[in-house]
Amino acid sequence: MRRNKSRGFSLVEVALAMGIASFCLVSLLGLVPVGVTSTGNAGDEARAMNAIMAIARDLATVPRPGSADASGGYNFSLPSAGGAARSQPFYVTESGQYAGDNLTESARYSVAATILPPASRFGTYLVRLDLSWPAGASLENATGYVTTVVALNRQ
Repeated sequence: MRRNKSRGFSLVEVALAMGIASFCLVSLLGLVPVGVTSTGNAGDEARAMNAIMAIARDLATVPRPGSADASGGYNFSLPSAGGAARSQPFYVTESGQYAGDNLTESARYSVAATILPPASRFGTYLVRLDLSWPAGASLENATGYVTTVVALNRQ
């Protein structure tokens, strides 16, 4: 007489496998909010870098000091050589367009531009750009910020 052996998993084995699988799944689901937040922050930083690069490109169009003209897009003008550093706060939209010197509803970023003139008539201007968001927050309370320094050689 032959006994028919059943082939399959016992209830204990199935319960143990489901416990391990659920532990792994819960661990992976816990990482989803972190990934979503990181993706959002990366997008904010990319848009901020695009805006600050647009401002830096505009700085290249700034005429020599003493000219009545200012740059095309962001209204920059350079102080005379040997003068004091000048800070120029302004606001830009999410697309990097100039939104004015006063906070408006369309403003997404706040920009503090500090212009350091050279010691002599012919030299390099240094412009430090601090861009932070949201526009209404101070640099200490901002969600994020980027900083860059642009050198302008005006000879």
